Formats: sequence, C-alpha cells, structure tokens
Amino acid sequence: MLKKLAFLFLIVIIGSTGLNAQHEVKINALGLFYGNYGGAYEYGFAKKFGGNISASFYSTPVFLKKILDLGYKSKGINAELRYYEGKNTNSSGFFIGPYVKYIKRKYSGIPFVEASDFVQVNITDININKIVLGLVTGYKGIILNNLVLGGYLGLGYNIYSNRTFT
Repeated sequence: MLKKLAFLFLIVIIGSTGLNAQHEVKINALGLFYGNYGGAYEYGFAKKFGGNISASFYSTPVFLKKILDLGYKSKGINAELRYYEGKNTNSSGFFIGPYVKYIKRKYSGIPFVEASDFVQVNITDININKIVLGLVTGYKGIILNNLVLGGYLGLGYNIYSNRTFT
C-alpha cells in the first residue's frame, strides 16, 4: 500500500509543476475508490498525434474481500499511439490508435478443482502473465485547463499468455 501511495504522490507532484501544454500527466481519480491506482503520461508530438504511456495497479476492493473472501491483484503497463480527429489541437477530441499492454495478475482464495490424470487437485492461487496487442478508440476532453475527462474502448489479441496454478 505504501508503494502505491508513493507512486500516486509522485504523479501528483509531477502533474502540478506547470508542464508544457504538449505534456500531460494524469491520474485515475475515480479509480481510487475501487482499488484501481493508475497514472499516465501523454506527449503530443504533432498537431493530431500523441503517445500515451500508463501504469496501473489493481487490488480487490475491501468491501468485496469481506463478501467474497477472495483476492485479486493486477499490475499493468500500456503504451499507445493516438491519432486525434477534429479541429482541436493539444491532443483532445476523438482518437484511435494501436496499443501494446503487459499484464500480470494474481487471483487468490478461489475454490477451483482441476482434473489432471484422474486426480482432483485443489487450486487456490492463479498467476497470469500476458502481452496484448490491439486497437483503441475513445474521447478525451480538456475541461477547465487542467481537468481531463475521457473514456476509451479497445479490442486486443493475446500474443503471449502464461498461467501457473498453485
């Protein structure tokens, strides 16, 4: 938890230093309420093109841990190229572009039974590592000069996936 808070503190400090308009440092403020700690850096390198790098850390929200008695943790890093459509500059408006993402997940406390060689084995922890390539589209609007409101949707294909059970 301390590492997550230190990461968020660093993102806030960097974001408040009056960066050039082509540079944006963002955090997922709403995600803090449900266990999603994330930040992103976007650089607008041309009138309608930008690059976005983001990192995120997820964990099971406290209210779900109490109800379901299971755990979930995930780390990920994502890199995107974005093409912005419209009259707006400064990397805002509708966008589309390719992305690559690395994800590491761990599920714990899951009552799962796997049949292997006619022997049942109880598995409670599942570790998943994967690399995904895909296409993302979305919208990013800048409100009040420093507040960014946006959303995105994407499709991806796992080019690498590894699961281990314990």
